[in-house]
Amino acid sequence: MDAKMVLLLMVSIGVQLIAAVLALRLIPVTRRRRAWVLISAALGLMAIRRGLTLLQAFSGKPCYPEDWMTEWVSLATSTSHVGWNRMDCPVVPRHERLDGSTPGE
Repeated sequence: MDAKMVLLLMVSIGVQLIAAVLALRLIPVTRRRRAWVLISAALGLMAIRRGLTLLQAFSGKPCYPEDWMTEWVSLATSTSHVGWNRMDCPVVPRHERLDGSTPGE
């Protein structure tokens, strides 16, 4: 078991789950329930796939150089999802709903 690979996989799984939750939080803002549920489900499936890779790492499967590249790309993708969900994007106003009201009104 490669401890660095395990750490990379665990961080990647955590970031993917955070991205999935943040995607669900955009439902009330955009009123696009189906789209955000599908995006969140896709991110959840990506986290499950990372979990299967983590199980393989625990079972003693050797890590190859292409495994590292794949996992780093996965982490970068998840991080970009989280970053997009957290930034002030003009397409999706952070505190304003489509009807012009703000959350809590």
